[in-house]
Order: sequence, then C-alpha cells, then structure tokens
Amino acid sequence: MIAERGYRWVILGLGFANQGLSYPTWYVFPVFFVALIEEFGWARGPAAGVFSLFVLLTGIAAPFVGRLTDRWGPRMVITLGAAVLGLALAGCSSVTELWQFYLFYGLVGGIGMSLSGWISNVTLLSRWFPRSIGAASGFTSAGIGMAILVLTPVTQARITTVGWRQAYMELALLTVLGIIPANLLLQRSPPRQASEEARAHAARLAPDDRQPAAPRAPVDDLVVDRAWAGRVWTLGLAAQTTRFWLLFVAFFAAAIAVQFVFVHQVAFMVEGGVERPLAAFSAGLIGLTSIPTKLVGGLVSDRIGRELTWAIFMAALAIGLAMLVLIGTGPYPELAYVFPLFVGVGYSGMSILTPAMVADIFRGPNFGAVFGAIAASTGLGAASGAWIAGTIYDLTGSYMSAFALAAVCCVVSAACGWLAAPRLVRRPPGAPSSRLATPVAHVTARL
Repeated sequence: MIAERGYRWVILGLGFANQGLSYPTWYVFPVFFVALIEEFGWARGPAAGVFSLFVLLTGIAAPFVGRLTDRWGPRMVITLGAAVLGLALAGCSSVTELWQFYLFYGLVGGIGMSLSGWISNVTLLSRWFPRSIGAASGFTSAGIGMAILVLTPVTQARITTVGWRQAYMELALLTVLGIIPANLLLQRSPPRQASEEARAHAARLAPDDRQPAAPRAPVDDLVVDRAWAGRVWTLGLAAQTTRFWLLFVAFFAAAIAVQFVFVHQVAFMVEGGVERPLAAFSAGLIGLTSIPTKLVGGLVSDRIGRELTWAIFMAALAIGLAMLVLIGTGPYPELAYVFPLFVGVGYSGMSILTPAMVADIFRGPNFGAVFGAIAASTGLGAASGAWIAGTIYDLTGSYMSAFALAAVCCVVSAACGWLAAPRLVRRPPGAPSSRLATPVAHVTARL
C-alpha cells in the first residue's frame, strides 16, 4: 500500500510531463501561424483551417481513443501518439504548399495529438485517482501551462534566429525523446486494477439461466443519487441522457471561445500595434496564469462544487475577451500584460473540470469511452472557433463579430454546466454531506 501511494507521485509527474511535451504542438501554433502567413501569403481563413482540421480530428477521434485506451491501456496509446506527433512535426518543417501543411499538421498531427493527449492521460489518472480526479488532472494539466509559458516565447525566439523550419524540427525531437522513453519505463497500472478487472470479467462470463439483472456499479460515500451512480454506464446508455448532451454543449461552447483566443490573439495584437515579442510574451503569460489555477482549481471545485467553479472560469474568460478587444481598438498595450491573467483562468477550467464533471456523473469501468465521446466536443468546438474567426476576418476585415460570438459561448457554457448538475449525482469531495445529500431522485429522473 505504501509503495502504491508513493508511486502515485510518479504517475502525477508522468502526466505532467506527457501533457507538457505533447500540447506545445497545439498551443505554439499562433507563433508559427504568423510566420507561415508572412512567408507564403496565405489567407487567414484557409490557413486557420489547418488548425481547425487538427483539433477537429482530436475531437472526432476522442471516442475511439477512449475505447482504445480502455482496451490497450494508456501506456501503449500515449507512446504511439508521441511517435505519430513527432512524425507530424518533422513533416511540418518541410512544407512548401498549404495542402502539405494540412496533411502533416492537420491530419497526421491531429491523430498523434488525439492519441498522446488528454483522453489517454485522463484515463490513466482515473485509474490511480478515482476519488480525486479533479485535483489530479489539474496538477498534470499544469504541465500544459508550463509549456505555454516557456515554449511560446522560446519558439518565437527560435523562429527569429534559426527559422520556423528548424524550430519545428526541434519541437519534434523534444516531443519524441521526452515522452516515449518515460512512458515505456515508468508507466504502470495500479496493483489492485488487474485483480478487479479479472473478477469483473469472470462475473460477466458466469453461467446463469435466469435473465441477468441490470449491472450495478459500486457506490461510495460521496454519492447523492444512488440510483444514478449505481448503474454501469456504457457509452450507449450515457448518450441517451440529457446530462450527456448538456456537458457536450458546455464544453463545445467553451472550446469555441478558448481556441479563438489561442489561435488569433498574436495576429490580433500585432495588428493593433503591439510589438511581436510582447504579443508572444503575452500568449505565454496565459500559461503562467494557468499553472496556479490548475493546481488549486480542482481543490476549489472540490469545496464549492463543479458548476459554480465552471461558471467562475467562464466569467473570467469573458472578461479576458473584453480586454483583448480594447487592445485592438485603442491605445491600450498595457492590457497585453493583464488580459492573459483572465484568459488563463478561463482556459484552465477546461483541463480541470471536464474530466471531473464527467467522472462525477458517469464514473465506472467504461469511463474512457464515455469521457472520450464527451471530450470530442472540445475538438469540434476548437475547430469551429479557429475557422469561424479566421473566416469572419477574411469577410469583414475585423474580429469584432468573432469576439461577440465568443462572449455568447461563455454564457451558454456556464448555463449548460449548471443544468448538467454533477452535484446531484456526487457531492464534491470537500463539501459537507449535509449540504448536498438531499432526495434528488425526482430531479435526476428527468435528466
């Protein structure tokens, strides 16, 4: 038991490194985006479409990655994904045409990111931290924030000094050499998991002439609605519930707003008169803000509830959007140091609360498949946000309509997260049971 508890820190460190080394492919795109459109003269809509294809594939592939991770295990899936991601980045270093960028970054990179990224790592954490998935995922996703903070300005500096082609090749080597050896050597399953899976498999195969009863999952002392939590949720069963689709819409809308900022912020600020190094530094500050938010955000949601924490994060994102508008419409370059603080808080909510909210409602042996299906919404939303914003700019010469759409998405996301009501299935681990343990069967029956 002591060895198992100690090894959890290894798993946390591994998850931190996995996400910190794979997601730079996603979040340093803005600095490559500026360099590429300057060199090749591509229109912003088609060029941003490369990123849209990338994140669209991560969304479409998410349910399949979840099932694959449940079957093969996170170790094999993450290792394979890192290899594919390295191949994609190396290919990006040699592009001369837009279709080649679509092929290497959009298609191959999207597949690699879906395998090595969020779904497989969250599934790994759900096995080691079943009762504290929010705090665990918050800690490991802080690796993304660290990567944004460090690698965004570093990548900009490398592009300036050695060119974007060499910068892409260096990122490919960092991804492959940083992820693959560590996971092959260090990743393993919790000791109890193998025996529990064997007993569950034996129970499913046990002969019984009677009509089998509906499977029941073990419940814990955090459960509020035992009828709901007692079911063994498959993807098919989960997709028949309103809660599933409320979470889907909540994360879809949030991803539209977040990824619009990440993809277009540097270009928007540069057009507004902000110097390019400051624009890249500002993008990196989002990562700095996200690190402490991710470290404590899961613990905060354990105390005050997932829904309220989610609403706070969406409000922070909306405030950051308003500040970004001021940067581009007036002489307010000093806000380049301020708006990342709010956007970083809002962006962090997706990494922390998406797995926690899904786990509170649909926890069980098929979590990877259910989470993968719901998490597909983030890829679809991110693809939509990046492409729509670029197209709006090409048609109108301005991002203002895109900012308005992003603000509406923040409101819709907060409302859907509240209506999904994870608190009515499982109370947050840090909340007193007397506050939430009330009869809710008549409420959840309608969901």
